[in-house]
Amino acid sequence: MQPEDPQPVSFPPQPQAPQLPAGEASSGGEGKKKLGAIGTIGALLLKFKTLGLVILTKGKLVLLGLTKLNTLLSMLVSIGFYWALYGWKFGLGFVLSIYVHEMGHVMALARYGIPASPPMFIPGFGAFVRLKAYPASPGEDARVGLAGPLWGLGAALACMGIGVITGSGLFTALAKVGAWINVFNLIPVWQLDGSRGFRALTRHH
Repeated sequence: MQPEDPQPVSFPPQPQAPQLPAGEASSGGEGKKKLGAIGTIGALLLKFKTLGLVILTKGKLVLLGLTKLNTLLSMLVSIGFYWALYGWKFGLGFVLSIYVHEMGHVMALARYGIPASPPMFIPGFGAFVRLKAYPASPGEDARVGLAGPLWGLGAALACMGIGVITGSGLFTALAKVGAWINVFNLIPVWQLDGSRGFRALTRHH
């Protein structure tokens, strides 16, 4: 049986709201949209509060890679590579976002006491961290692999928040590129991060 539609109810006429000038109405609408976007990004960033706390409490470890000459030199070469293609601002921001991704792996490895190299950058291909020992279980392996995209997504959300607040096209572009790269890394094939999670899932079953 189909529910019956409710009968229409008559209400007394309501006073009309005063009409705003076109300019004020459009600016108000844009303001509401911007506030809504900021609220959405803020809610997502709250989910990454653990990441923020880790960065604040273990900042020295996060910056550890920058103290290694090989990492720093490879970063500078990568910045120069992307600088030549897209300008120095995008090149710098893009390489830093990759660095955050790689430090997600480093932090996860340190948590499980697994020795590894600092991040090394390859212009045009990204970066990698070389493990000096295998994780003790498939679960650890999955967490190490997925930590990079998780941190990278946090960096992309931070860039998007700055882009929305400041209207910066640069940060918006960095957010979009960073998000796509981290999603791409979740594909469970070859040496991508998603393959670690996939292997752990198949071994578990």
